[in-house]
Amino acid sequence: MIRLTKRIFTSLGAHHEMPPVVAGMATMPSRAHTFPTAFHSVIGQVDRLYLYLDGHDAVPAAAKDDPRVVPILSRDVPGLQGNGKFLGLTLEKSDCLYLGVDDDIAYPRDYVRRTSEALTARQRRAIVGYHGSVLLDPFTSYAKSRETIWFAGALPKARHVDVLGTGTVMFDTEMLRFDVRTWPHVNMLDLYFALEAATANLALICLPRRREYLLPLEEHQSDSIYARLLRDDSVETALAIELRERLAKSRQARRN
Repeated sequence: MIRLTKRIFTSLGAHHEMPPVVAGMATMPSRAHTFPTAFHSVIGQVDRLYLYLDGHDAVPAAAKDDPRVVPILSRDVPGLQGNGKFLGLTLEKSDCLYLGVDDDIAYPRDYVRRTSEALTARQRRAIVGYHGSVLLDPFTSYAKSRETIWFAGALPKARHVDVLGTGTVMFDTEMLRFDVRTWPHVNMLDLYFALEAATANLALICLPRRREYLLPLEEHQSDSIYARLLRDDSVETALAIELRERLAKSRQARRN
């Protein structure tokens, strides 16, 4: 059993005790060329990483025998695909800071420290990340009716968004915890995650950063979630409409 430890970090001259940081990542064989770089960029910054291996017969060499890794083969927990990134929320019983990471992003060395400081500055009563979307009016299509804030682009100041990309999120599991196995669809993580956050009445914050603070290791893969979205966004559009309605009710409740 891995013993998780609390860390001490300094922010604005004050010392804070930080809960364990637990990451979740899903990967598949077609990402074999980007996975090692993504994995090594983040593993040294976390206490534990739940690794969902979609379609793998064995643990990839980059992660094999690392005591911080909890490998989950899809043959043991089938059908989750990218949703497996959040399976750790049901397996990790203690509260932690949960970090969603992707197998095609290179994370900087100060990523966990900087992101956790931003979360703590908001009393951990929000969800923070670096890739976001704002749903636009009039809203007709999830693929077309949104403003996207790309994780590799510069952002001079923090922005409230409607959706965060789950490959760059951090949140406190005391504020948000769910069972990803109950989601009706796979590979629509960002919208289902936004719906979970709206139900918990948690704001989604896209954090400021310089250009290329995070780096894409590959883009426009033919088997990516985004490529499928461009082919048919009908389900995502329906989910986004539901999200807009839920956000409107949440804002009204806060005003009352």
